[in-house]
Amino acid sequence: MVKDDFPPAYAFRTALSWSAMRERLNAGTPWPWREGDSAWLGDYLSAHPVASGAFRLYEERGYYVIEMRKNALSRAWHDVVTERLLPLLEATDIKPNSGFE
Repeated sequence: MVKDDFPPAYAFRTALSWSAMRERLNAGTPWPWREGDSAWLGDYLSAHPVASGAFRLYEERGYYVIEMRKNALSRAWHDVVTERLLPLLEATDIKPNSGFE
């Protein structure tokens, strides 16, 4: 689903390791990034900048996916992803993604 002309997630590649991505996200944002494990996603990182919204980072088919969830799906949070999080993660080969449904 595309809301307000932007996707709910982006797929990307990076040369950074999983632990390096976690360290950069924790150092470069005001929200703690926590590790989790899901039967559907496998290992993932998540942060909750607003009470009912979140970002999730996980691996899918050779790409990493950073996803905006619920109330984080707005133009302002989209800009945080594209202008702050993707550069922090040294993202390359960035593509719109539908996120985990």
